[in-house]
Amino acid sequence: MNNLKLGRSNYKTLLMLCMAAFLFTSCDDDDDGSGDPTVNQNIVQVAQDRTDLETFVTALTAADLVNAFTGTDDFTIFAPSNEAFAALGSTLDDLLLPENQEELANILRYHVVENKRLSTALSTTELNTLLQFRTVSITVGNDGSVSVNDASVTTPDLEATNGVIHIIDEVLIPPAPTLAQALTIAGADTGDDGLSILLGILSSDGYEDLLIAASTGTDPLTIFAPTNAAFISLLNTLGLTLAELTPEVVRDIIEYHVLPQAAPSSALMAQGYPTLLEGESVTVTLDPIRIDDIDVVQADIEASNGVVHVIGGVLLPSEPAAVAGTVVGVAYFNSEFTTLVTALRTAELIPTLLMDGPYTVFAPDNAAFEAAGITDVGTLTKEQLDPILLYHVLGGEFLADGLGETQQTLNTANVYFSVNGENAFINGAAITATDIQASNGVVHTIGRALTPPPGNLVELASSQGYKRLADALTEAGLIMTLQGDGPFTVFAPTDAAFDALYASLDGVNGPADLPVETLTDILLYHVLDGRIFSSGLSDGQQATTLSDANAPDPTQFTINIGESVTITDIDTNNADATVGPVDKVATNGVIHEIDAVLLPVTL
Repeated sequence: MNNLKLGRSNYKTLLMLCMAAFLFTSCDDDDDGSGDPTVNQNIVQVAQDRTDLETFVTALTAADLVNAFTGTDDFTIFAPSNEAFAALGSTLDDLLLPENQEELANILRYHVVENKRLSTALSTTELNTLLQFRTVSITVGNDGSVSVNDASVTTPDLEATNGVIHIIDEVLIPPAPTLAQALTIAGADTGDDGLSILLGILSSDGYEDLLIAASTGTDPLTIFAPTNAAFISLLNTLGLTLAELTPEVVRDIIEYHVLPQAAPSSALMAQGYPTLLEGESVTVTLDPIRIDDIDVVQADIEASNGVVHVIGGVLLPSEPAAVAGTVVGVAYFNSEFTTLVTALRTAELIPTLLMDGPYTVFAPDNAAFEAAGITDVGTLTKEQLDPILLYHVLGGEFLADGLGETQQTLNTANVYFSVNGENAFINGAAITATDIQASNGVVHTIGRALTPPPGNLVELASSQGYKRLADALTEAGLIMTLQGDGPFTVFAPTDAAFDALYASLDGVNGPADLPVETLTDILLYHVLDGRIFSSGLSDGQQATTLSDANAPDPTQFTINIGESVTITDIDTNNADATVGPVDKVATNGVIHEIDAVLLPVTL
């Protein structure tokens, strides 16, 4: 033991050795250190009986690893000799202190591989150690010599009931893990203090480049790693699940947690640090260390390519931080509303909707835009999007039970509300969720995007391409009627429907070939008094029209609702008309398209 330098005091070393002897209760003063295998003892007992492994036994005790190697599982231990430990000098003294127990335990785990491997069974290879993600390099020479990393096996094959010990002449120092490995190690606890949510994000599609940089990158990084509790708190605040978050926003958030440099806590200064998210910086304050006012709960998890600091909250870049909790934030973070957010950005309306308000926003999801025929907002300009988006916003805060029947939007055009049973509608579109509170207003989600009225019913018909209807209205002198106050509901036949009607009648090529009274009756048979959206239609409904034809019940037709909505008119020889698209809003009414001309009489 002349070469063993524990420092501090020889008394401490003696005390530790005596404690080890007491724990193992198998001291043998007759042991000659010859290395003869003892197959009736476990690994710890074999090591304890070796005078050249006394420091190793002391280290096992200090690291609280004795029980780990007294069971029935087989291990191969590359045990440093007393001289190997002595070469550490004062570092060994520090490792034996109680506050460094886990560091010492990790060093010892790095000397252990699973299964019993005699020297004759070893080959030149890499072996996984008990220290997660760390391997040792085994090299077997032509002469049978064995080395482990840079250490030589000096005494091989000390067999035990649960494995084997090979004595080596150096203490193996485990390499630092990569950042990705460090995150996994630090996040081994999948509870509130774990990092499994962050690791799950990094391991999912779309983040491969970040995971590669954290795993094998040569450029050093610093990762501020939010705990599971931090992510759960954010998700609860947003009212979303992780799967519902917009991937592009998640990526921005993750990049905002990474610095393109290694910044251990000792090097951090009270200043801003640029992140991987272009143009965005985090702000560090000291005493205690906080990142954007978020506490660092565990600092300096070192890695081979950087450092990890665990933090107690999720950091948000400037735009997500600005919209969180506002009427914009309801859609901004939700992957079902990416079309709306893209439209708001294009129209440069996000700053407007971040003002104090209050606002009431009717938010269409992606499917709602498709239902309205708006399939690619990327092709639309700010000038085109502005009136559409502002038509979804009311000035003031209106909860669902206070909407009334008509409200003026920020577009200045009106929207119209109705209730059918327990369901509420805006311009005939279902209100799918109500009263989502925000800091500057309230949000209701809707099932179809709204389009503002281009004008009255005649102007709407013209803008929607109903040329034959417009020609017929002009011939019948009904233009002024449908430009009046109304409101009216018009079932508008397509041009093809009018062409089919004219073709079915001898000598009729257009509206001028019909008697004006008949033409008027036909046209008014398509008009109802009042604004009736599709949500107000019901199966078997008898609709009273403006027609005054002299026929049995001439002013009524029947609405049928099954797989589709159809209309049965008076003429039994006329095929039912199918309704759709619906709910085209005018300032004085609404148009529903139909594919056949309705007839109030038999022609």
